[in-house]
Amino acid sequence: MSKQNLQSHLIELKKRIFISSVAFLLSFCFCYYFAVEIFYFILNPLEQLFIENNLNKRIIFTSLPEAFISYVKLSFYSALIIAMPIILSQIYIFLAPALYKKEKKNLLPFFILSPILFSCGTILLFYFIMPLAWEFFLNFEVNQTIPVQLEAKMGQYVSLTLKMLIAFG
Repeated sequence: MSKQNLQSHLIELKKRIFISSVAFLLSFCFCYYFAVEIFYFILNPLEQLFIENNLNKRIIFTSLPEAFISYVKLSFYSALIIAMPIILSQIYIFLAPALYKKEKKNLLPFFILSPILFSCGTILLFYFIMPLAWEFFLNFEVNQTIPVQLEAKMGQYVSLTLKMLIAFG
């Protein structure tokens, strides 16, 4: 591999990383602007369970930066999900010239189907699994002499939900 060839590959890599980074940063800004709405969207299954069971519950935060950090974390992962098709396309564009025709043909469905299958997994989790999981966790409440009740922390709820979304995605 000549020095010029290596340099052109590095320039191409820099271009692909730049495009991916810009897509991610724009998505992050967009998601952070709507972080409260995104939070209430992922809070919806728990809220519906509270309404169905006539429970008067709340979500709390126990440290000053917890809400901010939760919104940043939520924005980060939301932006990653939104920007993923662009990032995957940039990876494919960078790798495609080095691949044989058969390898390109085999790799292309992976890059196309990954975001679709990820979305299907997150939809399955959000609409079917999460309501069942939250109902299961709420069954641990005990109303005895000293009641044991849920007071969900915002940061823990966001972290658990994001971990589950990524695992099911």
